[in-house]
Amino acid sequence: MAGVTYKLPLPPTTNNLFNSGTARRYVSPVYAAWQRMAGWELQAQRAAAPHPMIQDPVQLIVLVRRPSGRSDLDNRLKAPLDLLVKHGVIRDDSQIERLVAAWADVEGCVVTVEPLP
Repeated sequence: MAGVTYKLPLPPTTNNLFNSGTARRYVSPVYAAWQRMAGWELQAQRAAAPHPMIQDPVQLIVLVRRPSGRSDLDNRLKAPLDLLVKHGVIRDDSQIERLVAAWADVEGCVVTVEPLP
């Protein structure tokens, strides 16, 4: 299988993914909204170019638009990686053996999933 690329909205930072309640952590409203929007966009792109769930080791290339103000690139990675698992692009994020991330002149976030030889 060749690599597949998905264009997603700018993911929230790891700091904004979960809130803590009295008994447990829960998905923040910001993250829930992003998951819905990004999930719809990912599914629309998969429908246009269907492929089975990738079971083997992969390399990910994640390009993220730098937001205004200070932001850590590594804090923008968890949401799109978890989305790939949630929507069956990859079986589990433990399959990711190589991860390349960079700020780039893209809309939101662009994730390329490539099987490793």
